[in-house]
Amino acid sequence: MAKAILLALLKVLMIIIFAGWIALWLLKPTNLWTRKWKGAEDSARHTVFGYYGMYLESPSELVFA
Repeated sequence: MAKAILLALLKVLMIIIFAGWIALWLLKPTNLWTRKWKGAEDSARHTVFGYYGMYLESPSELVFA
């Protein structure tokens, strides 16, 4: 009985993951997706310090001591 329930839940989970993958595949090239994704990136951009780390103009500015 428990094995049948577990298999049914696994099947439902796989269907949900597959449906999400298909929806993502269909939505990604649209303008709606691009606007929403850019908005999500902009909202996640802010950090405690206001930047992501060391900014270098070129890799040669990195000096190992």
